[in-house]
Amino acid sequence: MFKHLAVGAEAPERVRMKSLLRILVVAFAVFIAGLANAATDGAQPIPWNAERPLTWIDYRGIPDPGASPSIGARTHLLLAYSYQYIKDYDASSRRYRAYVYASSLKVDCLFDPYESWVRPDAQSDRLLNHEQRHFDLAEVYAQKMRSALQSVTAWGASAAAAEQALKTQVAATAGQINQRWHEIDAQYDQESVGGTDPSAQALWDQRIDAWLVQPSQAP
Repeated sequence: MFKHLAVGAEAPERVRMKSLLRILVVAFAVFIAGLANAATDGAQPIPWNAERPLTWIDYRGIPDPGASPSIGARTHLLLAYSYQYIKDYDASSRRYRAYVYASSLKVDCLFDPYESWVRPDAQSDRLLNHEQRHFDLAEVYAQKMRSALQSVTAWGASAAAAEQALKTQVAATAGQINQRWHEIDAQYDQESVGGTDPSAQALWDQRIDAWLVQPSQAP
């Protein structure tokens, strides 16, 4: 079982440093707000890393008393993106262009320790693998989002129009990928029966591993 959220923030034109700092602080606050308890022991959001799988120790949250007893664990994941963009003027078309500055684009797949929990009597290697695969699947869509956003370009009759069009297009693109992630993740949970069907889980394990190598193959 998992819970997920996608958040994003854009950074303005690179030369506007005062505004840039303000927006980056707001973007950072998104993470801090959900992790107020982390200050007590230094726990931070855990970025996806192939060399660093989840362990039950990472699950710091308290089981939801309202959750069904059949739910042994809940994994809270976030896809977070930020970017800077550049605006210029195309004399031949007499229009302004705004585009994502590719090297500034950052898309992170994060595990939230304090929003994730496991019932003590439910801890098992089988369930941990199932939850890890939620994390792996989220990383697949983080990579798809990164690939899609780095090429976003928008045009407008004015610099402001091009800027607004870019922001709208980036948000729409990220939203579409986020929605698709939700759909495929729900399909994964349903078909694997929460990890309790060994053959279905094994099939999804293979599928997700292949998608991590080639994210473009994921639906």
